[in-house]
Amino acid sequence: MFLLFYILPFTFASLKERITTYEVTLPTNLLGRETNWRAYAYSSLSVRLYPSSDSSSNYYVGYTDANGLGTVLKIKSQSNKIQRTDTFKGYSVRGLHVLSDGTYGILLWDTKTSLIYFRKVSHKGKEEFTKPLGLRTAPFPSSVPAGSDKGYGIGDSRVNYGDGKFHIYTHVHSDNGHEGDALFTVTDDGTVQQIWGWGCSHMMSGLQGWNSNTKTMIHICDSDAYPSTGMFAENSVKYTLYKHAGNGGGMSAGELGGVVENGDGWLLIMNSIQPESASTANPQSAIQDIGVVSINANKTRSKVDFIKISDKKKSNGCIAKFEGNFLVGYKQGTDFFLGSIDSNAKIMNDFENVTDVTGWGDRDDSFRNMEEGGIFWVRAPNDKGNILIITEFSAAFGNYMINVMFCALFMMVFL
Repeated sequence: MFLLFYILPFTFASLKERITTYEVTLPTNLLGRETNWRAYAYSSLSVRLYPSSDSSSNYYVGYTDANGLGTVLKIKSQSNKIQRTDTFKGYSVRGLHVLSDGTYGILLWDTKTSLIYFRKVSHKGKEEFTKPLGLRTAPFPSSVPAGSDKGYGIGDSRVNYGDGKFHIYTHVHSDNGHEGDALFTVTDDGTVQQIWGWGCSHMMSGLQGWNSNTKTMIHICDSDAYPSTGMFAENSVKYTLYKHAGNGGGMSAGELGGVVENGDGWLLIMNSIQPESASTANPQSAIQDIGVVSINANKTRSKVDFIKISDKKKSNGCIAKFEGNFLVGYKQGTDFFLGSIDSNAKIMNDFENVTDVTGWGDRDDSFRNMEEGGIFWVRAPNDKGNILIITEFSAAFGNYMINVMFCALFMMVFL
């Protein structure tokens, strides 16, 4: 007898079913948390971790250990096996991007001289070149002084790549005592260009995101002062993404989370106050909600949607491409939530509490797409400990389960 089966689209009850974790033991304890400005608070950030991956889905994690030693680990795909340890004596790690073949670019920070450098490292772990990033020759001569905890104290640092260039976007501190940001590009052969020496002032948080369709990088800051108070692309009010309150003294009523390409534009995950206003009364006690900003190809804002699940403050938004949609995460109190949205910010998978299986760091642009379609992120459950937890979220899990079900039905009927 010949039977036909029609398998309906399969929907999972939980995104947790796609999660696998790997516990990695480090050779030395991590540096620990660092003080930094958050959403209308002077608080702290989790230990700075910089994840990336190659075309074989091997994980790379950049960090600084308790002795101040900058380190990059190469960890075998879907395992906790450390394949290689690269160390950078005299430097802290402040950004990392790995190319398909395992070559990577890294932002190195000398906390003694307060200067920063970009280094390109081969797929075998050998230095190809190191270039100083010219903060001293900027319009406002600058540096990056270290706090007592060996952290930035304000703002962020990011390394991304597109079209043959690494983009390095970082907080800087001017000699006359002000806080800004600087943007550099470094080509594959080591040509350095300063795009700007003084951008948003103050850069309270910062992001970059590549669009592979338009071959364009977007650079986003959250600012409490210049070019105004709110979130901006390319340090310009022409590209205002969201307006919110700020006091020009470190207090900003919003925080950036993550940015990812969406067609010819981008989706930005952030947290801020509703309704949109540069003069919210009592912003310190207002609810921080998770917002999704739709950004056009020309870097102007299309619209803003808020994911309002409760009346509690939220933070640490994350986003990555996921089966034609987008995986979104955020933190509420001590709990972590995952859900998904489509390109118009419509919720596709309801947000669920995943605290018992995973978590991620504070404002660390956590979710990383891998070339084979999966997503991974990394967390240090004890910021000063020697344990990393790598989480891999399988985008192919649904198809795998459908195939398993089909095979089971086939065997039941024909065997």
